[in-house]
Amino acid sequence: SAHYIGRTNHKESFGKDLAALMEAAYEDYRRFYGGDEPKLPGKEKMTLYAFKSYDDYRKYCVETKAEDHLNAAGFARSDSNVVVGWNKTNNDQQFLQTMVHEGAHLYFFRVQPSARPASWYAEGMATYFEGFGWDGKTYKFNHVSESRLPFVRDAMKGERHIPLEALLGGDALTLINSDSTKALLFYAECWALNYYLTETENKAYRDAYLE
Repeated sequence: SAHYIGRTNHKESFGKDLAALMEAAYEDYRRFYGGDEPKLPGKEKMTLYAFKSYDDYRKYCVETKAEDHLNAAGFARSDSNVVVGWNKTNNDQQFLQTMVHEGAHLYFFRVQPSARPASWYAEGMATYFEGFGWDGKTYKFNHVSESRLPFVRDAMKGERHIPLEALLGGDALTLINSDSTKALLFYAECWALNYYLTETENKAYRDAYLE
């Protein structure tokens, strides 16, 4: 597509959906990140690897020495120009969410290559782009993650949520490799916090967060 080279061994229809989604996401990333374009060498494009199975994903992780991501659904690293994901839940919509989530990480790395954001902030930004839908012509983003919202809402109501101090000091990859259930809650709360501070009608909060 215009900004990505996509490779997948999943369905051809999925590959086409992925290309359309990522081009729509590119414009949404650019808006969210203040209009900055990714810093890429020459006319190089960002690359998407969307693997059908865990075996394919695992092979890629081992070959690229990314074994710390073996338990994840995907990843993007600050030292590469590649987004990687696999169909972990056997659900194409969630697979697309994984790819657009990791695509957000890569876009951020390319516009702010020296930045090292806290984990809650990095994941809050990435989960923000999981909220999208198809309107019959193109993908539109409302940034409401339908998978994260009920998870965090139920945890808050049941007082099972991660306290704010622990959330701000948490690390997503560590949780993925040690406590998958808590990791899901961590991601959901990161989405909720970023969504609130980005979308709130409280201008003082919004401006402070943007700064």
